[in-house]
Amino acid sequence: MKILLILFGTLLMNSCGCQKKTTENSMKNQFTKTEIQQNTLSGEYTVQVVENNNVAPQKLILNFNSEKNIVSGFSGCNRFSGSYKETKNSIKFGSMMATKMYCEYTSKTENVFLNALSKVTSYKLKEGVLSLQVDEKEVLKAQKNTKKAKLQKEDKVVVYSASTRGSFQEIVVYKEALLLRKDRNSEKGTLMPISKEGAQALEKIISKIDVNEIDTLVSPTKMRHYDGAAHASVIIFKNGKAYRSSGFDAGHPHKKLEVLVNKIISLAAKK
Repeated sequence: MKILLILFGTLLMNSCGCQKKTTENSMKNQFTKTEIQQNTLSGEYTVQVVENNNVAPQKLILNFNSEKNIVSGFSGCNRFSGSYKETKNSIKFGSMMATKMYCEYTSKTENVFLNALSKVTSYKLKEGVLSLQVDEKEVLKAQKNTKKAKLQKEDKVVVYSASTRGSFQEIVVYKEALLLRKDRNSEKGTLMPISKEGAQALEKIISKIDVNEIDTLVSPTKMRHYDGAAHASVIIFKNGKAYRSSGFDAGHPHKKLEVLVNKIISLAAKK
């Protein structure tokens, strides 16, 4: 009996150590921002097509600031700026303010461009290509301008992981996107954007949690000890520090972490 208990304890320690090592290795890995930037509206775009006309040589620019809901840019002759409202894939531009320069050869393109913006009702964004549409008809096409960059430590918000000997899931949430991994042997995963509303809701939930106590919160169940549930944990990043919770059964976190865990999982489900 003692031998069995010793063997069980060794297996359990190795399992937890493996899970911890996998998570820590994942945290050290840095993903380029390029993929994330390509799937979030915020950022700078070079306009390629307006009303079926190739305008790429004129280098028209759209720049979206999702924090302030402001769009600005260059319309061929003048600089402009204005507000916009975005709901899922719907978008509506407000009145634009622009400088008053006159350019003989680009004024027509500028008028067509700004007029097209005023009519837009929806958009599609895939792999950095933005399509602005009116009643599902494309009136403007633009390519996102991305720079190779690294996701720094301060970009991380929270990590949720759950694993058994036969399954693995890790959700790494950044400020504007999340990475979903389902293969413990690969650093690759699925990157997806997070809406501004989703990011704000998550931030509000985290603000109500005492990060200094999460490693003391005892799991209400212990099914993970005999493979009755996946071994789960949460890491919260705050003020440059990482706060790791104690382990708990997946689906049965401590009451103080329940809302947070459910929100993380729901964000990952909105692929």
